[in-house]
Amino acid sequence: MAILVSHLFLRGEMSEFYEGGLRGKEVNAVSLIDAVFRWCEAVLKCSVGFDTALGAISYGIGAEAIAVSRVWNGRNGTKIIVHDREPASSSRPKLNQSYSSDVLGDYLTAARKGTVWLQSVVKSEPSGELALFHSRRSMRELAIIPLEKSDNTFDFLEVHFPEPLSPMQHVLLNALAQTLGEAWGARKKGVFVANIVETCDHTRSLTKRNILRHDNPANLSRAEFRVCLFLSNGYSVQSICSELSVSRSTLQTHLRNIYAKTSTQNLPDLLYILLKKGCTASGEPLDRIA
Repeated sequence: MAILVSHLFLRGEMSEFYEGGLRGKEVNAVSLIDAVFRWCEAVLKCSVGFDTALGAISYGIGAEAIAVSRVWNGRNGTKIIVHDREPASSSRPKLNQSYSSDVLGDYLTAARKGTVWLQSVVKSEPSGELALFHSRRSMRELAIIPLEKSDNTFDFLEVHFPEPLSPMQHVLLNALAQTLGEAWGARKKGVFVANIVETCDHTRSLTKRNILRHDNPANLSRAEFRVCLFLSNGYSVQSICSELSVSRSTLQTHLRNIYAKTSTQNLPDLLYILLKKGCTASGEPLDRIA
């Protein structure tokens, strides 16, 4: 890998990528070599933290967010290791779930190790969760790299970019894919499990379940539940205030609590979750919902 990058750099083929880097003039041959080195140190020796290794890859290839994900065959649930360059103080959403199945679809279990699958190339519409995340983060591309597959699990590297990839980035990403995949296959036993975080996060869990179900999965209060119910039935904020006989400030307090409990940021996000599964009244009149 080091020879390949150095060769490209000396021939001048790195100039376009270097000078037009996605995060400014910060991408160069040295950073790519460093990314591979840190990855190998993290997976083979555990002498470097995974966040450091993923951060080096993100910096080297010009990505905004990156994750290693593990998908179980035949069952729901995914686990990931994440590095996101978005500042912790930012109000924009951070990468906290896997999107490998959204891109690979039916090819999830058949994709060959060390290959690169681009969202822009796969002929399928992105899921609502992926489209929403990319829209709110101004992302333009997602690359999925299969790292390893077994009878029960499938491991992927997921790389999110703020711009479409340049031809040189395609070359570098393909070279990185093979190298990273080989190192991952020889990784130290237990290295993934030692670093994982659950990706069945609150938001994704709720989008797969109607938050207005009788078991109240979001733990909404009675007032919050009724607000969501009215919203799911197309009521405006003003109409909800009138129906509940509350002030606009009181309704805003309810909404802030709902956002926190559903891991949403604003009203459009909440409406997306409410309407995605066709949430409707549970068969009872609105004024009788507890």
